[in-house]
Amino acid sequence: MRAFDTRSGELRWEQNSVRTVQVAGGPSVHQGAAYLADCDPDMGNPAVLALDAGTGRVRWRRAQPKVLSCPPSVADGTLCLFSGDRLTALDADTGETRWAVTTPIGLGRGESSMTAADGIAYVGTNDDRLYAFDLATGRLRWQDEPEHLGTGGEFTVVSLAAAGAAVYRGSRTGVHALGALPSA
Repeated sequence: MRAFDTRSGELRWEQNSVRTVQVAGGPSVHQGAAYLADCDPDMGNPAVLALDAGTGRVRWRRAQPKVLSCPPSVADGTLCLFSGDRLTALDADTGETRWAVTTPIGLGRGESSMTAADGIAYVGTNDDRLYAFDLATGRLRWQDEPEHLGTGGEFTVVSLAAAGAAVYRGSRTGVHALGALPSA
């Protein structure tokens, strides 16, 4: 893993203890830390790491039972990890588990995703459903079930992004925005 100066392109630091990043999308950066999933290619042991964003020093490393389905997401001091049908919330400072829940996996073939913002962890399934979990407790707050669920078996990758009280879901049916959208 490497960090570069955004203006000059100069290498700031390099962290050689990080092996192969296992999920697309790279690290999530929040309040001076970079969070990422990696895997030792010799051992095959998935892990999640917190690196100091300024120095590259490993703050903590936590073994994972499975490789993550999508990049980690962090908000409000909580790091969210999504693997298969498991959403896990960790304390972003220590790596200690706060809560874990089993989530729906969708009806179609493809990949679901997850993101977190403004006190909510969102899981988008490959059949266009969206679930919102309370970031502090893991309790399901609400779920969105579109009128026409994708049951045709086509491969779908769902992507999510959230900002404030809005969440954006991109899938085979287009881009959908839910929640309080920012003013232009």
